[in-house]
Amino acid sequence: MSQTAVTVRVFRWDDLPALSRLCREAEAVDQVGRPGNVDELAERWRRPGVHPEENLFVAQVGEEYVGHVVVQDHGWGGCLVADGLVHPRWRRRGIGSRLFLRAVDRTRERGGRALDIGVRRDRPAAVAFARYHGLEHVRSMWRMRLEPITGPEIAIPAGYGWREARGEADAEAYCRSYNASFASHWGFSPSTVEEAAQRLRSRFTRTFFALRDGQEVGEEVGVCAISPRLGYVSGAPAQVGHIGPLGVVPGHQRRGLGRMLLLLAVAHAKALGLPAVQLNVDGENPGAIHLYESAGFRIEAELMWHRKWLRP
Repeated sequence: MSQTAVTVRVFRWDDLPALSRLCREAEAVDQVGRPGNVDELAERWRRPGVHPEENLFVAQVGEEYVGHVVVQDHGWGGCLVADGLVHPRWRRRGIGSRLFLRAVDRTRERGGRALDIGVRRDRPAAVAFARYHGLEHVRSMWRMRLEPITGPEIAIPAGYGWREARGEADAEAYCRSYNASFASHWGFSPSTVEEAAQRLRSRFTRTFFALRDGQEVGEEVGVCAISPRLGYVSGAPAQVGHIGPLGVVPGHQRRGLGRMLLLLAVAHAKALGLPAVQLNVDGENPGAIHLYESAGFRIEAELMWHRKWLRP
């Protein structure tokens, strides 16, 4: 099929069932833990600031859905990020390039200075795609995994406590904790109250706060969330727990709060009967990597962030 037979257009909400099927069929080959459930995709694309009717593009050949890409704001430095896929049957036909170039155009339309994509090092075709389009490797994140789910007992540091989030009523507390914890991290995008409320409404996610002096409200000094996602155990698809974000406010770090929050999330996954948990960590954050390794996590894969700087 020639490249000219491919139509790239903006997303409509009635595309959702077909895109869900596209994601599931691609995931059966790629096995990277990509969400494919209609409800999960709808929740993800309805997050504040995504605006899929403007920033999500669908590739079709006739009536068949063959790929998509969504362009989102990092929230820092004028860099946007593109995330997408092409159906395995339609790869190596220029469709990925068509979608990427549309993402570049959309980035320029939005005034972005650069466009980022993440590819796994163990996917050589994806790495070659990034290089072909002139992207440079700027950072690596490690995917870490705990399987089977084990872990030491949860220890609560002296002078601190914890509680579960109370839904969107905790949106401001989430913003304070998250933004203070991650402001100095690479790729930080500050959370708004609206975004936090949407996350806390999710029926898929459980969120925990670390508290100073055991207070119930207003003294949140750390946050951690865990949600079930599609993953793989012994090569077979299965729901696994995904932890993130996990952060502690400066001034309260190195006191055992990160470990407490991590083990709370692990215990929740175990209570759900999940076979494994996973998380992503900055490859240049040795303290966090050591924390996760001390709880039994092991590095599973490297996610390489590539960036294309755009000329005015």
